[in-house]
Amino acid sequence: MSDNVSFSAEVFELPTVEQRVIAGDVDTTGGEVELPGPGKPYEVAKHVMSNLYSGPSGRAQLLYWRGNWWEYTGVCWEQFAEQGKDADLPIQSDLYPLFASAVYRKVSKDVDTLVPWDPTSAKVGDVIRSLKARANKVLDDKASAPAYIGGTPGLPGDAGEYVALRNGLFRLSTRELVDHTPALFTTYSLPFDYDPGARCDEWLAFIYDTFAHDRKGAELLQEFMGYVIAGRTDLHKALLMVGPTRAGKGVILRVMTELVGQANTGSTSLDGLGTDPGQAALIGKPLATVGDAREPSRSNGRKATEFILNVVGGDSVSIQRKYQPNWTGKLPTRFVIASNELPRFVDAAGAVANRFMAVRLVKSHLGKEDPGLEGRLLAELPGIFNWALQGLDRLNETGRFTVPDTMADMVDGLEGLASPAKRFLQDMLEVTGNPNDIVPRSAVHRAWKTWHDDNGTRAASAEQMVNQLSAVDSRVECKQLPVPGAVPPPGGGRVKRDRYLVGVKLVTSNIF
Repeated sequence: MSDNVSFSAEVFELPTVEQRVIAGDVDTTGGEVELPGPGKPYEVAKHVMSNLYSGPSGRAQLLYWRGNWWEYTGVCWEQFAEQGKDADLPIQSDLYPLFASAVYRKVSKDVDTLVPWDPTSAKVGDVIRSLKARANKVLDDKASAPAYIGGTPGLPGDAGEYVALRNGLFRLSTRELVDHTPALFTTYSLPFDYDPGARCDEWLAFIYDTFAHDRKGAELLQEFMGYVIAGRTDLHKALLMVGPTRAGKGVILRVMTELVGQANTGSTSLDGLGTDPGQAALIGKPLATVGDAREPSRSNGRKATEFILNVVGGDSVSIQRKYQPNWTGKLPTRFVIASNELPRFVDAAGAVANRFMAVRLVKSHLGKEDPGLEGRLLAELPGIFNWALQGLDRLNETGRFTVPDTMADMVDGLEGLASPAKRFLQDMLEVTGNPNDIVPRSAVHRAWKTWHDDNGTRAASAEQMVNQLSAVDSRVECKQLPVPGAVPPPGGGRVKRDRYLVGVKLVTSNIF
């Protein structure tokens, strides 16, 4: 931060003495800045916040939100790159030179004397702790981006209406461009200028060729890209593209990454999403691209599926971070997954399949690649932005994503891969819910093992089978009941009992 204390264009107008000291514009021989004494760290923090980390308008340009430092860049708010034990280093690099040039008033025997502030690690540490408390008041930890910061924002409409671009804040509802302001807490900006007249002829030709077999797939992509740039998560959907090598999946992922910005995109794998570092890397990222959808390890696969379901579903997640407190909140992340084959998610209930909008690509350009295509497409980002806005308009009008022609079979396949129990239930059992319909658990488990052998999957134990089937349909129950026709043993005693699945019939014609 010492290299650029001008957090926004505002600061360039009237830099304070404190800002000039940090920038090196003042010959610091001591006494240039008068501060409260080291014994009053909160008062020092208040002075620093007002004179070093605020613009001429008085708006704060530094905040401490959800356990991290954030600074206003003049376009949007960005989290400090330093994390964990080094998180305070940028603040320290500002405060040490400032305090080295500062003095404070010390009264002794009615004599008022200016004394060098003389920074030490203990003094600076006290001020940083107080500064965190002060900067945390700028924005409540319970707030979610985008949000307005204190007072009158000076912008009409809701904070969620605005998208930050290089040349201003774009208001989605009116298609107007307004000046950037630190009053809008938005954590990323798109890395290009808004140009209402920009075209994307190369992109349109690419889309026409890639989706020649499924025009509705092109409409879905257009809508989903609009959904991403608008910062929306309300439809609770992710995007899945499946197709052969060189079918355009990678090109689409890279264009979406550049459209949102590399710094705003988390590129990961299914296996990585099942790990703490992989999940932590998505904090604050509006887009996550998964170009490696190979089947993860069993333990990571379960964690990855649960994480995707929670994020896409709009639920809060708790993420463990190294050297930092756990992060808890709702991620603004939209997932786009590309794969050569349908990925396998671990989800007994099969709910994950319903979180995806899916499209299959069929045309491969293997051996006929155009090496200059990607560069030409990236030159059209402002035009692609306008194209995505058209998809957003259609999405706003219909309230739902367009369903591609190739989607139904893909979702069915996802369900089968994610939840063999659901497919077994469809193939081998009739769920009636009638308590008089009972089947010995052992008989169902024999059919279960045979079915899994035939499908090349691993059969779970009888107990796990029941849990998985109940997760698919809650009417499936397992009870311990008297064996039909059993009689009490001679001399009295308990009738023989066994475990039965209740409310189901075994479709015996499907066993062989």
